[in-house]
Amino acid sequence: SSGINAEYGEKHTLIEFYSPYCGHCKALIPIYNELASRAREDPNVVIAKMDATSNSVPRPFESRGFPTIYFVPKGNSVRPIKFEGSRTIEGLTEFMQSNTKEELVFVEPEEKYLKKKEEGEEEQDTGTCSGAPVDAGAGDGQCSAGKQEL
Repeated sequence: SSGINAEYGEKHTLIEFYSPYCGHCKALIPIYNELASRAREDPNVVIAKMDATSNSVPRPFESRGFPTIYFVPKGNSVRPIKFEGSRTIEGLTEFMQSNTKEELVFVEPEEKYLKKKEEGEEEQDTGTCSGAPVDAGAGDGQCSAGKQEL
């Protein structure tokens, strides 16, 4: 977990804790990769992800379901801010920008991340979970982390 701590507080960091078995996490991969591509020219932004099934989630983060996304503004020594919005490029960039006073730089994504969908085609979150689904919303579902804490 020292990799997260090295950047922690020095840059604006968006971190996703995921499970490789979670369908919702798999559905997020192209969006998250595009987000990283769009943030590539801002040296103060890090888009990170960590397999929470094979690594211990470092404090002060908590992951009770997958995916769990947090934003840590640069220089911020307070608790990370949990993302609970729509898992879209717009939802994620607006969330990050709204939680910092600095202007974050997002550019057009590299060619390989541009949508290649047919017109009228809807993207479906057909993900299934190894655990019980939690919050099954419109494309924003979450898989249970298995160990429920109350």
